[in-house]
Amino acid sequence: MIITGGATNKSIYVYFVDDDSGTAPGEPTTGLLFSDIETGGSASYCRQGAARVDFTLVTLANAAAAHSDGGFILVDNTNMPGVYRLDIPDLAIATGVDLVIVQLVAASGKNTVMRPVWIDLTVDLRDTVRLGLTALPGAAADAAGGLPISIAGSLDLDARLDAAVSSRVAPTVAGRTIDLTAGGAAGVDWGNVENKATVNDLSGTDIQLCDTVTINTDMVGTDNAALASVVGALADAAVDGDPTATDTLIAYVKQLINILIGTTGIVAFPAEAAPANAVSLAEVIRAIAVDVTGLAGSAMRGTDSAALATALSTAQADLDTLTGADGAIIASSQTVATVTNLTNLPSIPANWLTAAGIAASALNGKGDWNIGKTEYSLSAVGITAVWQRQMTEGYAADGVAPTPEEMLFMLHSEVSEFAIAGTTVTSKKLDGSTAAMTHTLDDASNPTSRTRAS
Repeated sequence: MIITGGATNKSIYVYFVDDDSGTAPGEPTTGLLFSDIETGGSASYCRQGAARVDFTLVTLANAAAAHSDGGFILVDNTNMPGVYRLDIPDLAIATGVDLVIVQLVAASGKNTVMRPVWIDLTVDLRDTVRLGLTALPGAAADAAGGLPISIAGSLDLDARLDAAVSSRVAPTVAGRTIDLTAGGAAGVDWGNVENKATVNDLSGTDIQLCDTVTINTDMVGTDNAALASVVGALADAAVDGDPTATDTLIAYVKQLINILIGTTGIVAFPAEAAPANAVSLAEVIRAIAVDVTGLAGSAMRGTDSAALATALSTAQADLDTLTGADGAIIASSQTVATVTNLTNLPSIPANWLTAAGIAASALNGKGDWNIGKTEYSLSAVGITAVWQRQMTEGYAADGVAPTPEEMLFMLHSEVSEFAIAGTTVTSKKLDGSTAAMTHTLDDASNPTSRTRAS
């Protein structure tokens, strides 16, 4: 048997026959299980030049099950008697040797024997491109990345390559070479370009047209002289007023500098003017200065401030009336003796408690009548309203103090519907089925006490 070295998940088929002690010596042995070999027998493989290695057998679900190292199963007792599938371990056929032997020995009581299986570990003979030989190209011959072939015969790669290069980029003068960049571009020796008959774009090339270049720093021509007359010289004096055709730029630059640093003798600021188109910054600044100069911040001015002073005086008089003293402050422990002329209070709804709804003597001498008062009484109407109010069903949890409503419902549950099962007593809610509480009896037949459980 031949298997590619280093392959994985490989299965082989072995053949068992009865031995001399069997029922039919030499005939196929049927019905073997993996345990007939694993218990009392052995499963082994031996790689070339190495010791025997025992491996464990396991049962497979059927002859077509997925590979599992050590898997063992009969194929078909009726149609292929004696044939069994064996999943050999991947380590048995790992690369590194040329030969491996696999042997199964059944327990002695089974009276059967199997011929050892010899496995040649070789290259991948099913590789139609290179038979698993990685030194060869991994593509078909004459394809991209494959071996070159001769279509017409007599292939001479050296001759063909030399002819191709000579006809394209080889120099015609012996001894000369052409430099090629890493990207395959050829360098050009412009000193040896002859007979230029076409126009070439040399925008990306630095070309020196002169051997010596002299820089002339002198002003030349009437245009430069005119420019000089407009700019002027540093000795020109600052001018006043708007620019004219006879003044130089230097004169007006000096004017701006003098204005910024406040040099003595500068022309006066123009009259103030409100911001607008054609109004200079100097005119706006002058207007701001004039407005600020007349401000007197320490005195109140205008009818608005006078009205504020009158309002403050009225408020002070009201405060004196409230506190009883000029400038007094009401402490947290003081009370207000008299309050009059309260305005802007919300109206009291008709259903609120009003003085007319309280007996004339009900609050006499009881400024704190709602604090610490005892012995309240309800009218007959109030008592009827309390007793006829429908309560909300509820039950206090075990160990939690109940509300009056919860206590009434718990008592009702205890004396109405309940169920006893063994030592458990279950009280029902108003619906007669849902558990409200459970109690545990100390004895199912003769109870003498009970304890609430839930």
